[in-house]
Amino acid sequence: MTRRLEMLKAWSRSPGGGRILAFGEAAVLGLAIGIADTRIADGPSWQLPAYLVAGFVLGARHAGRAMLCWLPLGVGMYLAHVGAIGLGVKPPYVEENDRFAEICLLELVPAGLGLMAGGLARRFLAARGPFRRPGVPPVRFLPRTTRDVLVVVACLAVGLALVRRAAFPPTVYAKGFTEARFALIHERMTADKVLAILGPPLTKLRAGDGPEAWLYSDQYHDTANFDRRWVFMKDGVVESIVNDYWED
Repeated sequence: MTRRLEMLKAWSRSPGGGRILAFGEAAVLGLAIGIADTRIADGPSWQLPAYLVAGFVLGARHAGRAMLCWLPLGVGMYLAHVGAIGLGVKPPYVEENDRFAEICLLELVPAGLGLMAGGLARRFLAARGPFRRPGVPPVRFLPRTTRDVLVVVACLAVGLALVRRAAFPPTVYAKGFTEARFALIHERMTADKVLAILGPPLTKLRAGDGPEAWLYSDQYHDTANFDRRWVFMKDGVVESIVNDYWED
C-alpha cells in the first residue's frame, strides 16, 4: 500500500499527472456545486462565494496549473443544469430550457477570480518564511512548459467566448428572417405579402383588442437585451413596424 501511495504521489507530481489531477479535481468541484444548486429553489445567492472559495482552494493547490482548472470548474454549473433539465427537473430549480441555462456560464467569472487569488497566494507564501521549501523549485503562478502555456491560452479563449455569450446573448430570429428582407416591409402591406417575404414569425401576440404583434426576433433569455424586429398587424395589413434595440 505504501509503495502504491508513493507511486501515486510521483505520478501527481509529473507534468502529465499534474494536469489530469488539476482538471479532474476542478471538474468534480464544479459539478458538485452545480448539482447542489439544482436541488435548491429560490435560495440565497450562495453560488458566487462557493465558486470563489473552490477556485481559491484549487489555485492554492495547483498554482502554475491553476488556469487549467478554469473551464472544468466554471462550466460545472451549466453542465449540471443542462443534465437536470434533460432528466425532467423543472423551474424554479433550473431554467426553462438549455438555452436559458447558458446564464450559468457567468460562474466562470468568480471561478477565475478565485483561481487567480489562490495561485497568487500560494506563490507569495511559498517564497517566504516557514513556507519556503529549500532544494525545491520555486512555486510558479504561470505555467512552466510551452505546452501548458498553449493550453492556458486556449482555455482563456474558450472561456472568454463563453462569458461573452452569457453576458451578451445573441438575438433569436425567425427562420426566414434577414435584415434585407425586413427592410422591404412597410405599412399597409398585406399579411400574405409579409409572409411571402419573411416567412412565419417566431410567435404572434395580441393584447386585448389591439393589433397582433408578429415577432420576427426575441430575447435569448428573459432578461437579455435584443434587436427587436416586430410587425404589428391589424385587419390583415401592417399597422406599424418596430425596428430597435430593446434593453431589458
